[in-house]
Amino acid sequence: MLDVVDPGAPLEVGIELTIPAYAPDTLLGHSIAALPFGFERPGRYEVQARTSPLPLNGDVRLSLDLVGSGERALLDSGYVDVTVGEIRTLSGRPHFAGEVMWTMEPGRRPVKGAAVRAANVDSSSPAAVVLRDVTKHYRSGRSRTNARLALPGARFDVVDGDIVALDAVSLRVAPGESVGVIGSNGAGKSTMLKAIAGVVRPTSGSVTTQGRLAAVIELGVGFHPDHTGAENLRQAATLMGLTGPEIDARFDDIVDFSGVGGAIDRQVKRYSSGMRSRLGFAVAMHVDADVLLVDEALAVGDHSFRRQVADRILELRKQGVTLLFVSHNLQLVEAVCERAVRIERGRVVDDGPVGEVIERLGGVGWTGESSSGSLDIHFHDLEVTSSVLTAGEPLGFSGWLEVVDATPTVRLEVCYRVAIEDREEIDPKDLTMMVQTVEPAGGRLMQPGWYRFEGSVQGNLINGLVDLVVSAVEGTDGEPVTEAWRTVTIGRTEDVYIAGSDRAGVSAPLYLSWGKPRRLGDAPMLD
Repeated sequence: MLDVVDPGAPLEVGIELTIPAYAPDTLLGHSIAALPFGFERPGRYEVQARTSPLPLNGDVRLSLDLVGSGERALLDSGYVDVTVGEIRTLSGRPHFAGEVMWTMEPGRRPVKGAAVRAANVDSSSPAAVVLRDVTKHYRSGRSRTNARLALPGARFDVVDGDIVALDAVSLRVAPGESVGVIGSNGAGKSTMLKAIAGVVRPTSGSVTTQGRLAAVIELGVGFHPDHTGAENLRQAATLMGLTGPEIDARFDDIVDFSGVGGAIDRQVKRYSSGMRSRLGFAVAMHVDADVLLVDEALAVGDHSFRRQVADRILELRKQGVTLLFVSHNLQLVEAVCERAVRIERGRVVDDGPVGEVIERLGGVGWTGESSSGSLDIHFHDLEVTSSVLTAGEPLGFSGWLEVVDATPTVRLEVCYRVAIEDREEIDPKDLTMMVQTVEPAGGRLMQPGWYRFEGSVQGNLINGLVDLVVSAVEGTDGEPVTEAWRTVTIGRTEDVYIAGSDRAGVSAPLYLSWGKPRRLGDAPMLD
């Protein structure tokens, strides 16, 4: 209903499309236009209108603002909440309604990077760290059966044998070079660092290093629980080669860096595991080392501490310190390293510039630690047909999926996410704008092997920057365990009506088609 008091006043209607439950201040689209008719006399009118098609699925809010055409003064407003199309998620979050076409077939992807590895090993240039055909075997422990045979339900098919943690690994690291070591859990990354540090002795092969070495491998190991943090700090720094005067000069800086504050005079047995780890890391970061080995140290502490640690590593890099950095967090590896070495099943399978190695693994993704493929699923070589599309154009994509072990509860999904700079700061679920399951749990994912996948997203009625994301999702909790992504521009980013952002909105023109108004009678009296 529309009450008209002044029939001669020109009127306009503004239309806005929003997501009230999740992002009420984010516009998916809007427009403003003059009413296509006038009103002959005052009164109450019934007005009917229909929007253009909405390329969405989910719960959205359509708002109308009635404004005067002259000074654009707001006269009245209203809204209606509607469910559009099919809701594909339990939350009812709206998604762009593009359809995904998908195929996946068994295949075999060749291993890349062999030529680069050979060049690194055979180089005659100076080196800070050199590994030559390093192999490390651990006893499986399955031969120690006496106690186990006494357990109820004990198995008798015990087989003796060795676990091959490293298999003829050769590596050369130049002075001042920063190398990220990546790979799935159990690949041999930590064993390699321990061999370099001298913590474990290789079964065969040789390791040589030049200069003072500091290893941040198992933080806080060796701290005496009955000693205070200060006493353990001094002991750890002494073991790393610092003299008494050097420790005194750096004591306050180490405490400040660790963030333990007044707890430095408290017994370490009263510390949390995170406090012990941060103190151990702080000590290692203030040793004048020529070679620094870091193993998953950035997994401790909160985000601000990890950022502080990353800044410290970058500072040491500028000072010429050689760095070998093991982490599952590919974003941090890319931030602090210039080269990456990927290890799988004890062997170096890729070696080269950090960006190229991570891209071949599948990109840094949104999920940080889990995007490394820690559940033995990996995406490789994700490609898109074009990084720039017109609105409505289909987007093709392809790549490889490596399944190392059977994963009966994992499914594959394809989605769009709004592309922003600092992905680490925001939960990816808050920016997911489309999601479809393309391979359900079980089925082909139950069979280890390599799979070639191809797909396309149809009906991309979008304006803005989006990430096309291919994810392996744990079916029990809905969390991504590994993913790959590519950023694409769809439509006209200048038509995205969100201040200070290129976040995606609908590209379909948002307009109303009007039926002729019907006068019902006199307008009510105004107060």
